[in-house]
Amino acid sequence: VLDIGCGNLRFEKYLSARGVPFEATCVDNCEALMREGLGDVSPTSGAVHLVQADVMQPLMDGLDVKIGLGLLPDSFDVAVTFGFLHHIRGSDCRERLVKSLGSLIRPGGLVAVSFWQFERDDRILAKAQATTEVARSKFALEALETGDYLLGWQRDESVFRYCHSFLEEEISDLSERLSPD
Repeated sequence: VLDIGCGNLRFEKYLSARGVPFEATCVDNCEALMREGLGDVSPTSGAVHLVQADVMQPLMDGLDVKIGLGLLPDSFDVAVTFGFLHHIRGSDCRERLVKSLGSLIRPGGLVAVSFWQFERDDRILAKAQATTEVARSKFALEALETGDYLLGWQRDESVFRYCHSFLEEEISDLSERLSPD
């Protein structure tokens, strides 16, 4: 398993709790968060290899993630990214990440990706719009793409995080561009 943006190893905890044997390469920029998650993964379920790395910079530099991380094609049976894709700015960078995941799995492998659609929730959307306007005035931000917002973090008004809300059409378009002919 390759888990990009693994955070506190939630997916590996899920596999471990169900007794699924696995070996995982877990990539995140926050080593402390990954190490914190290790305590809940049973060593009898699988081996977890932590890789502390910035996935965003290679994508912003126009690189394939496997190059930026030194990973080899066809190395994994499963590649996942949950709760991370919406933090990647720019549709081209998001597409590059998903293409990279596809190139890293063996033939017959599986890529699983989550798409946050918070614009569907009026409460979250209103909050996202308000926070984005505060950030725009505070930082004189350049234009954002449709669906791009800056959200707060745990009620701390000085912290902003980039988030993209996916539309159904966007997900379908991405899927079509990535499907083999």
